[in-house]
Amino acid sequence: MLLEGFLPTEDVQKMEDVLNKGDYYYMPLDIADGEKVPIKLHNNRFTRVYEPITRMFSLPNYAEFDPTPFFAPFFMLFFGLCFGDGGYGLLVVIACTLLKRKAKETTKPVFELFQWLGLAAIIVGTLTGSFFGIALVDVPAFKSVKSYFLTSDNLMTLSIVIGLVQIIFGKTVAALKIMSERGSKYGVAPMAWVFVIISLCVALGLPVLKIQLPEMVKNICYGIAALGLLIAFFYNIPGKNIFLNFGNGLWTAYGMASGLLGDTLSYIRLFAIGLTGSILGGVFNTLAIDMTSSLNILLRIPCMLLILAAGHTINFGLCTISSLVHPLRLIFVEYYKNADFEGGGKEYLPFKKA
Repeated sequence: MLLEGFLPTEDVQKMEDVLNKGDYYYMPLDIADGEKVPIKLHNNRFTRVYEPITRMFSLPNYAEFDPTPFFAPFFMLFFGLCFGDGGYGLLVVIACTLLKRKAKETTKPVFELFQWLGLAAIIVGTLTGSFFGIALVDVPAFKSVKSYFLTSDNLMTLSIVIGLVQIIFGKTVAALKIMSERGSKYGVAPMAWVFVIISLCVALGLPVLKIQLPEMVKNICYGIAALGLLIAFFYNIPGKNIFLNFGNGLWTAYGMASGLLGDTLSYIRLFAIGLTGSILGGVFNTLAIDMTSSLNILLRIPCMLLILAAGHTINFGLCTISSLVHPLRLIFVEYYKNADFEGGGKEYLPFKKA
């Protein structure tokens, strides 16, 4: 019987020892160009729980980077921004901690994932001043720290900044990917675009945020941008003539400008969805108070609790759905596009004794 298959590098010596003891004939084969090599992901405890999200879209192919550790912190932050309420996040953490204790080994990673996501919701929700729909900024006990809560304007700006950071990070990953697959010279122009975007964001974006820069720093940024544009326009296809490079550079610049604007605007939804959840929570709190104001205390308390329970359950469900769907979209559309993610990998499933 002849058997052919793949084996992870770290298991080769162990496999050879077993084959030698059993008098089997074996021969290591080189991987042929274009051969579909199976994928085995290697992640730490934090990023490992995000692997199901990677599998929802596609595993990376053998030649590219595993996107899981690159998007995991962003996904956690996006969930917190969309959930928008510290109280709801606390419920998620408590519920998942209790359920995880009795869960099967196969489902424990799911509860651990939601523990991290709930923690993000607690942190972001507390910073934005929303706790079970209660605006902490209006609570007298928090009057001394009122100025530290994030306002809606701060949140919108923060969402755009986070979007720009992830887009630039994705383009950096794409440039490094090209370098690893095709050679360093092919990644020079994509990396030049990264420096162009960063330098222009610093020179033009920071003054909009009321952060004044010395004139010398601005000039340095403009100089880096100019140098980056020269490289991006005249060295984007190594080995080709200058006119072909320039034409391709113009087309890339058009796609870069339009794509960057559209992708960045998509991140404003992080602010909008989070704000909607906190406002709805406040609306249900107000309804519970106003609709029962004419009742006596014995009837008012159970009616208020009923309205609060029903309202916050609905809001909690809506927040959970939107906080999962939109971050998935930002990862699978905006980030994967800018990171030049290809996918199409086949999972490594070794032979097992039935």
